[in-house]
Amino acid sequence: MFELHDKRIAHINETCFQLVSAITRTKREPVKPVEPVVELGSVAEAVLLDLGEVTVVSINKASYSQKKLDVTVADGEDVLHLNEHDYAALVKLVSTIIKEPSVARIMSEDFISNAIESWVFNTYRLGMAESSFCDYLRTQADAQVFQYDVLVPVDYIHIEERFSIGNAEFMFFTKEELDAYDKAYLDAHPGGESPYLSGTLSWLGKVFCVCKVRGESIRARHLAFEVQALATDVLMITSETLAFPDFELSFDLNTRSNKVPMSTTFLLKNGDPLSSTAQLKMEPPRIYVNKAYLEVMRKRNLDTFDAFLRNEKQQGTELGKLLIHAITELARALTNPDLHWRTASLFSIVESLILPNDQAPILESIRKYLPRIVSKDLNTRKNIIVMTGKMYDVRSSIVHHARKLEFNLEDLALLQRCTNWLCNNLIVRLDTHHTKASVLSEIDTALLEAG
Repeated sequence: MFELHDKRIAHINETCFQLVSAITRTKREPVKPVEPVVELGSVAEAVLLDLGEVTVVSINKASYSQKKLDVTVADGEDVLHLNEHDYAALVKLVSTIIKEPSVARIMSEDFISNAIESWVFNTYRLGMAESSFCDYLRTQADAQVFQYDVLVPVDYIHIEERFSIGNAEFMFFTKEELDAYDKAYLDAHPGGESPYLSGTLSWLGKVFCVCKVRGESIRARHLAFEVQALATDVLMITSETLAFPDFELSFDLNTRSNKVPMSTTFLLKNGDPLSSTAQLKMEPPRIYVNKAYLEVMRKRNLDTFDAFLRNEKQQGTELGKLLIHAITELARALTNPDLHWRTASLFSIVESLILPNDQAPILESIRKYLPRIVSKDLNTRKNIIVMTGKMYDVRSSIVHHARKLEFNLEDLALLQRCTNWLCNNLIVRLDTHHTKASVLSEIDTALLEAG
């Protein structure tokens, strides 16, 4: 199933036992009664979908990346806890295991992380290990790794017949095929409801992109998506829009489309339609802009931007037009889930606002002007200079070499804030500066005068 070097096995098993020793046990605090929430504003007027009773298994703090920082599980009247420091060791161990190619082919990081958590806490509860962790992981892989047919609906497209691109097939099911699946499903589940022709997940009339992969279910979806996304990209770059630029290209995989509130992936274990399971991704959570949140937004320069959008004279200047473009592109960048390409977009915005001309050295200009425009604090300026150097490497690697370098999300957060501050502080200067060149000239003069 997968292979690990003996020395690596010993290291992994030893680290897992260390994690068992790091668990702490405390008494569970009494659950406080939940006060009814009085909804205000648009939330109070909305008709909400009843999803039934929701059970909270555990609550974990979120980091910049919305990953867990620690883990707490219930154990009778007690709670067992792995703190941030030790959970970081668990995360590092996952990275060590996933580096093995035979593991990465069939398992996701989430699968390995869940296996470690399960083994560590069960071993703690039992006071002994029923097996080594590596043996446990092998057992879990044997039980959960299958050959899957992964089906993802393709929205806003119709096809006349099946066809393949690369290792993905674009296909649909006939009414006769689904009737046969219905009958077989109902024979196996008397009194049940067939998933093929009824409900919101009906397969009838849908076009699917299908890919065969092997792995546990999470890894299978990820592996299939890489193949399905590339096949759909090829379909896009050979579509009508290539010849007719004003023809809207609207079709896409359901799982990456921004035009649908809910996306769905179907997995057929060993290709058996009766083994179909649906993986749903609901619409993203909505932010709630209440009075407190508005105050936070004001600290992020909302009032400056508000005043700028009300001032047509400022918008009409050369610098004002650049700022309108920058605001639009910053909003677009912040909606891009690919953080490497978001980084590239952010630098494009910064460059548009502070590069003196087309021949100016980019990174040198950014380090010269950006810190001085966004902050008067010397330490903040130094931090910005260090950050721009690291993040510009990230930008260059993805743009020029299609490589995704690792980076700290804190650095990306600072780059995002700097782009916001840059727009804000240039807006503030619009009363005295109508061009980018005027702002940069003022900074150059100040540097000369400072010697």
